[in-house]
Amino acid sequence: MDNFIDYYKVLNVSYFATKDEIKDAYRIRVKETHPDNKNGDSKTFKIVKEAYDLLSNDEKRNRYNDFLFKYTKVNTPVNNFQREEVPPKQSTSAIRSDTKKKVWKPLAVVSLVVNAVLIGVAFWGYSQLIEQEYIITEIQTDVESVTKELSDFQVDYNTLNGLYVSLENEYREYIEQTETKDVVKEATNNEIPIDNTEDISKIVANNPAGAFTQGSSKDHVKKIMGTPSSLNKMPLGEETWWYGGTAFVNFNEEGLVEGWTDIKGDTLKVQ
Repeated sequence: MDNFIDYYKVLNVSYFATKDEIKDAYRIRVKETHPDNKNGDSKTFKIVKEAYDLLSNDEKRNRYNDFLFKYTKVNTPVNNFQREEVPPKQSTSAIRSDTKKKVWKPLAVVSLVVNAVLIGVAFWGYSQLIEQEYIITEIQTDVESVTKELSDFQVDYNTLNGLYVSLENEYREYIEQTETKDVVKEATNNEIPIDNTEDISKIVANNPAGAFTQGSSKDHVKKIMGTPSSLNKMPLGEETWWYGGTAFVNFNEEGLVEGWTDIKGDTLKVQ
């Protein structure tokens, strides 16, 4: 009998405990003895489950009680664990009073809970509104700051753009003057007579920058195309300059371009 287990003590219930009391005690003991709990262990946990399995079954519990009181020192009769206590009769007014208490208490609790929830929701909504207003204020401040920076940048951009346009115009004037000087120099080297401004304009038009055209001088063509690969001289002073085997330029007796041929279409830089 040393190994006998008093399952009532295991669940910490009396010998007269009802099924609901046994179930509530079992839930508490399971949590306390579960192996995952800090103070729990698997052996006690298993015994707790055995105790509930036995005491929650009427047939098993009766047999256990017979054994418990016949062969152990426990001498309290417990086979009447299923007895029901008959409550004393109450007057009609007392019953109505109890009924009102039973009805109003839950309603009061529900009312308190609902009010608490509503207050919580209202407070949360108010806090959210304040937070949103703060965020909107920050965004507006950032927008104003960015707008001011963009305005300052626009002023700086307009200033720099004006300066750039002025420098570009000066550069174009300089290029035009330089090209005019180069063309006049080429005309002088080629002994082309220059009598007036119209002659200079005509020479500039016939010797565009980066290309040659009808009326361009030999020096200008050579400046644009480089030294020809070969040339043919005619009796009357005309010349033909070859660039490769598919492109050539014809010069008249005055040394000015009078025509060209470019079979590939991309060898000569003409305008």
